[in-house]
Amino acid sequence: MSRKPSAGLSYWIGYALRTRLVGRFPDRLLKVNDEWCLVEVKNWYVTEKQKHISKLKYIDKHGKLKRTHNHYYQVQTALLVSGMKKCYFVVHGAESSIEFIEFDNAFCTTISEKTRQFYEEMLKPLGW
Repeated sequence: MSRKPSAGLSYWIGYALRTRLVGRFPDRLLKVNDEWCLVEVKNWYVTEKQKHISKLKYIDKHGKLKRTHNHYYQVQTALLVSGMKKCYFVVHGAESSIEFIEFDNAFCTTISEKTRQFYEEMLKPLGW
């Protein structure tokens, strides 16, 4: 699979159409040291059950995004579709954190295979 940095919206849509892998747009794009990165921002609000960032369901005991949470799938899918290699995952609220997440080829291969299988078994028979 060719992985070239995104040239913009046309690349993003073209990749999605060619592979039938649908992704969503990231919250922001950021250029760091002449390299484009994705930025995904999650805002949280202090509640009785979530007074600290460590109480968020998607943060592990080390303050990192859980690799089993949907937000991690979201980040990796965005990296896959965009062709970018890096994402800054920002949690912002009463406390904030920034985690640097790199493209995970093995994880994205699994995502691509599951998407292809879903398309072949569910959408293609319907004429999509």
